[in-house]
This record gives sequence, C-alpha cells and structure tokens, in this order.
Amino acid sequence: MFEAIDGHEQPEETAGSHRRPPAVSSGCSWPSMASVLPSEAQFYEARKEDPTTPGFPVVLVPGDGGSQIEANLTGKPAVVHYSWYKTTSAFFDLWLDLTEFAPLAIDCWADNMRLEFDAASGVSADSPGIETRIPGFGGTASVEWLDKSKAHQGQYFAKIADALAQWGYTRGKDLIGAPFDWRRAPHELHGFFAMLRSTIETAYFYNGNREVVVLAHSMGNPTMLYFYRNFVSPEWKEKFVQSHVSLAGAWAGAMQIVKLFASGYKWTTTDYQPTTVFGDGDGTVNLRSLELCRRWNPASNAGKTVTSYAFDGADHMGILADARTVDLLRSLLYRN
Repeated sequence: MFEAIDGHEQPEETAGSHRRPPAVSSGCSWPSMASVLPSEAQFYEARKEDPTTPGFPVVLVPGDGGSQIEANLTGKPAVVHYSWYKTTSAFFDLWLDLTEFAPLAIDCWADNMRLEFDAASGVSADSPGIETRIPGFGGTASVEWLDKSKAHQGQYFAKIADALAQWGYTRGKDLIGAPFDWRRAPHELHGFFAMLRSTIETAYFYNGNREVVVLAHSMGNPTMLYFYRNFVSPEWKEKFVQSHVSLAGAWAGAMQIVKLFASGYKWTTTDYQPTTVFGDGDGTVNLRSLELCRRWNPASNAGKTVTSYAFDGADHMGILADARTVDLLRSLLYRN
C-alpha cells in the first residue's frame, strides 16, 4: 500500500536561469552568541476519540535538510576568516544552529558544511580537517527539532511525533527516527540503508510481528525508493512494510533543490533575481513532481495500490503540522 499526501498552495518553479549566490557557511566561533529566536511549537491537542494504544509501528524518514549534522574540526588546513577555529575538542551542532547564520559566521558554516566530490569514484567526503556525523538514529529527537534550542524555525516532525505519543506510541520503540546525511547521493548511503533495514525488522519483531509504516517527507521519499529497489526484495517489503506514506514527496525533484545546491537565488552583492517560470505546487515541489506517484498503478506495481490525498492550502513544510495530516495518519495507522 502506498499513500501520497501533498499540499496545493503556492506557485512553484519549473524552470529558469540560475546564477551563483553569495557564499554561505556554518558552525564556527561564536561561543558567546545566544539565540534570541522564540521557541514556539504547536503541539497536538488530544481528543476524546483518540486511540490510547499504538497502531502500526512508524519509522520517520526526513527529507533534504531534515536531519541534524554534528561536526568536529580535527585540523583544518585553512579557515575562511583568520580568527576562526581549525580544531575543536568535541563535536558541535553544524546543522541546524541558527546562530551561525549571522554575518561572517555564515562563511565559516559553509566551509564546514561542504563536501568534496571525487569524480573518479563518484563518492563525496568531508572537506579536509572536518569530521561529520548524523546523531540520533533510532530516536526521534533529531528529526522532531533540527535546532536543539527548539526555535520554532527548526520544528520538523515534532507535531506528528507528539500526536503519536499521545496515542500511546513510545519514542524509540514503535516510533522511530531514521535521520541520514542528506548532503550525499543515495548510492553513498549504504551504511544508512543497512541500519534502516535492520531497524525496520527489529521494529516488526519487537512490536508483535506488526508491519511497519514508513512515513517520509519530501526528498526522503525518492531516497526510500532507492532503498526499496536496491536493498530489499519484494518478499521483504511484503513481510515488513505495511505501507509507505509520502508527505509532499518530490518524486521528480524540485527546482528549488537545484537552485539551493547549484546556483542559489542571487548573484554577487547586487540583488539579481533569476528568471523563473512558475507552475502549481506546494511552494517547493511542483505539482507534476508531487503527482508522479499516481502513475504507479497495480499493473506495474506488483498489485499494490497508490492512494493520493491533496490538502488545499498546505505548503511543503506546513503539511507536517497540518491537522488534516494528523487526522489522516490516525486513520492509516489504525486500519485493519
């Protein structure tokens, strides 16, 4: 069973000209700088008709930018500003720490965040003198909030996780997070996929041989498609996966991702705007990309059906906190 949930709200880019942006960077030497951003979260309000025991086990798979990243500087050969660190004594928050987007600090952030790509092997690596890691696999904290200060700009799966917890789910047992290094291509994520496969199997056995619902957002969906096609068999999916629920799935990509990684929105210090052609979408992913999964009919999908739901007015990130999303999840997680 496959469930696709998307929002229709804002026009979204389909094509355009792309120019290089100003440099951006992350995670450096502002130890005295405190966050002044408010910590605001809209949490789920329980209802009388809510369940009190968990339904199918759930694995949360984030999208692009949806996992925390920590870094340790082991001896950078150079820094972008003379006063910044080449080494650190412990891992620190690289993504997401909103205080590092301040002027100058952002240059250091980008230098720490970047990967170096080896064209011969097709594999990327941390830049010299930097070691990064993805914290929190198996738990949900690192995908509920991207900024550990819980500034509201860093809220991610928090409302969905809170709702499930109030329905009787236990974080780390039948509500599991699967963060990964979203900077890397799927073929570089073999270690993550091995852990994910083992985690889904464990969740199945530890929860009374109940199949697992995989709930993915945005680019987490094509990442999971790579997993389904390359790391597990049809028999494995039939046994362990009850359904895959796609929230705002970027099945055919999105121009904003191309602009973010390849060119940005502006060029130099002058505010040049790229020429953009807009189409319907959720503000990030074009409607044609969101609806691509509708082409997977039972005849070409091993008999499995695809059910699509559209929420008018829900944007790409807002769908994660939309009450309609929570209501639909309740019906999907507790069906017979």
